[in-house]
Amino acid sequence: MSKTVTVKTYSPAGVFLGVLLGAQVGDVSMSLDGGVGECVIGVPAPFGADGQAWAEGNRVELSVGDADTASDASPEPGAAVVVFSGTITRVLRETGSSGSRVTVGALGDQHLLGCDILRVGAQTTLYSKATDGLTVTSGDQSAADIGEMARAVLDAYLVANPTSRLHYLPGDVPDVGVSAAYTFEAMSVRDALDALKGMAAGVHWFVDASGRVTFGPTGGGTAHALTFGRELTYARIERSLERTRNSWLVWDGKAAGTYVRFEDAASVAAVGRRMEVRSDYGLADADAVAALGARLLSERKDVDVRLTLEVADSSAANGYDIETLRPGDTVRLMGFDADVADWTFRDAMLVTSVTWRRGSATVTVDVSPFGLVSAASGLSKDVAGLETRGIPESYT
Repeated sequence: MSKTVTVKTYSPAGVFLGVLLGAQVGDVSMSLDGGVGECVIGVPAPFGADGQAWAEGNRVELSVGDADTASDASPEPGAAVVVFSGTITRVLRETGSSGSRVTVGALGDQHLLGCDILRVGAQTTLYSKATDGLTVTSGDQSAADIGEMARAVLDAYLVANPTSRLHYLPGDVPDVGVSAAYTFEAMSVRDALDALKGMAAGVHWFVDASGRVTFGPTGGGTAHALTFGRELTYARIERSLERTRNSWLVWDGKAAGTYVRFEDAASVAAVGRRMEVRSDYGLADADAVAALGARLLSERKDVDVRLTLEVADSSAANGYDIETLRPGDTVRLMGFDADVADWTFRDAMLVTSVTWRRGSATVTVDVSPFGLVSAASGLSKDVAGLETRGIPESYT
């Protein structure tokens, strides 16, 4: 059975508007600590065409059907699997001597978490609290499990946005066994989740194409076995010290607060000291500082090993059901020379990003213990989080 790709549009209220016939679909990328990203769609239409079906703010849904997706989603032959759903945020019309075209850009639902401020009513400074996750009263602040706070953050967002498609199911946001006291000051919901996952090693968050949010330890998804020369058509390994940091100075942002060094002696001996300062004004006790320092060190002390794979679709001979590949899954690689596997591969390596296209998928795999995505995203921090004015004279 050949692969069919269908693009449907809906009004912001969820009313079905139609199918974009003849649409040309670009790549769909998804990654941990985020979710489904941008999808670019070409629509065959005259320059002055009525654009009601693909107006800004509408929803667009991209579904794929082939011989494999029937078993992925339902027993119905050729049943479609949704690989992208999001909001149209950009529409480009072009015309010239070669004709006219319309290009539509849509963003996955994860971008909505960056478009709202964490708040309860009008209050935008919130405090951690055991059992409840969050409180509006500074005097009630106490250390809480990271997962407990994440649930409260998502609940606050859903109260403020009752018609949102974003949701989570029981067990999607578990306690993670790491507690800290944290103050959320006028942060976006996305920044709040990033701050929380930053204090627990091996924890990530993800928003899938249905708007389902998960937050917690990764590696519990589908296990894929891929063989070079069969499903795998290309593999690239890149080793780099550029992102390696084996000595961290972590400060809670308070003039007489906690300022601590975290260092890995074995890594320093192997590659030299590579130091960085991180400050976060939300850290409200020494345990929170320690949690952040431990996470940064665990995920950045080693040489960064980036493994990129190309996986052929099942529409080709010996291909794979690429619609089943998701960030948070694990892969086992076979068919490589034994010496390569011995120094690089593990039996269950974490998938950190997937880029889907019609005939193949590009997969980024974490070869280190906890996550390439967090190592890369850890390089970006808002300006306030990097402010060091008034930092204590000496660390401990």
